[in-house]
Amino acid sequence: MKKTKQYLILLTLSVFFYSGLCFGQATHVITLNVAEDGSYSFSADPNTEVVDDSSPEAFTILVYEDDEIEWEGIAASGAVVDIEKIRFPEDHKVFKNKDLEGKNNNGKKKAKGKVAKGKKNKTYKYIIDFIVEGESFSIDPGLKVGQ
Repeated sequence: MKKTKQYLILLTLSVFFYSGLCFGQATHVITLNVAEDGSYSFSADPNTEVVDDSSPEAFTILVYEDDEIEWEGIAASGAVVDIEKIRFPEDHKVFKNKDLEGKNNNGKKKAKGKVAKGKKNKTYKYIIDFIVEGESFSIDPGLKVGQ
């Protein structure tokens, strides 16, 4: 009888652990790639679904509520690419804060945020403000929040 109880407890804990893995939040890393000629493009980690990558302005990923998104920059020249701010026009509040400020991480700034509740089934345009070698740039890709 004691063994049966232990197996039942182990099975219950395993189900809870597996459920947490399947339905937990995901983290998406978006990389802003700056080429030697000053042009730029985006890439996403392999676990992130890219909806549109036809141009930097059209670049859109699919995320879900409670997912975490991190933006980082890399330059082919080796220059530091600082992500200064992620901001949403028109009072869209996709994250808990309207704007995400870049924070220093290993000598360069990255921005990170968690998708808020109540944002399902919408696509949002946002603006990334970034700096490469002291020069400021902005670009406006998209973010699609799925069911």
